[in-house]
Amino acid sequence: MTKKIETRKDEIRLTTSSPEKMFGQYLAKPLKRTWTEEFVDDDTSEVIPIERSEMIVQQGTYIDNDILSRIRFHIDSGDITAVEVSNQQRQAHMVSYTGLTPWSVTAQVGKKKHKILLYANSIEMAMEVVKDFIELNFRETFILLNIRDYNDCIIIKDNLRKVTAEDPDSEDPETQIDKKFYKIEVKVTRESGSYTSTYIVHTTDVDSAMISINNWLTDSISKRAQERNEQEDLDFITAIESAVVIPCSCTIDREFSAAYLNSNQ
Repeated sequence: MTKKIETRKDEIRLTTSSPEKMFGQYLAKPLKRTWTEEFVDDDTSEVIPIERSEMIVQQGTYIDNDILSRIRFHIDSGDITAVEVSNQQRQAHMVSYTGLTPWSVTAQVGKKKHKILLYANSIEMAMEVVKDFIELNFRETFILLNIRDYNDCIIIKDNLRKVTAEDPDSEDPETQIDKKFYKIEVKVTRESGSYTSTYIVHTTDVDSAMISINNWLTDSISKRAQERNEQEDLDFITAIESAVVIPCSCTIDREFSAAYLNSNQ
């Protein structure tokens, strides 16, 4: 006999406080009890509320008589008010990065392919961000062809500009035309040791990219020292391990993606 294939299309979910409706179902989400504890800051005498949580039953657990008794106890105690259950056992659940990391999306807009760099914390967020950006900045129909994470890379804005002799305050228009996306693997050596990082810089050449990378490293080390309120040796030496041009069309600013991150919190 052929086993019936079940998908989310066949799933039935229900949020209920009725033990009869829970019995024989599976927990659709991790069941936790939450409460708030108050602590006093000895320096400021400020009362600080901190939310606590405790796992009661894991997601995907079959609700038999024993599990049902535990759930009823916490409902009677006021720890929880209702439980979301499912007719399917789904134990795995997807998580996202806590912050924004670089992603690459390849999209075909009209007849032309574009590779776009952006920030996101998941594939879903990357899709939403790039769809928003393309709709705002292009006119033709489009499809998304490929999405991959670049979380091993650091994207740096190149703030250098080539000025004209006639007008030192203006940027040479040829500079924008000549800019490419350079992916550069750099060995950073400090007194404490060495490590290798990969950077993506939209700039005119490798030398300009290295200036931006060194400036970024100086700012990053200095900022980290200030946050820790420690003295930090800012000296370091950088060496190029590899450098290639990658076929990117544009980058989406981190601030654009941050609007999606904040709306999901």
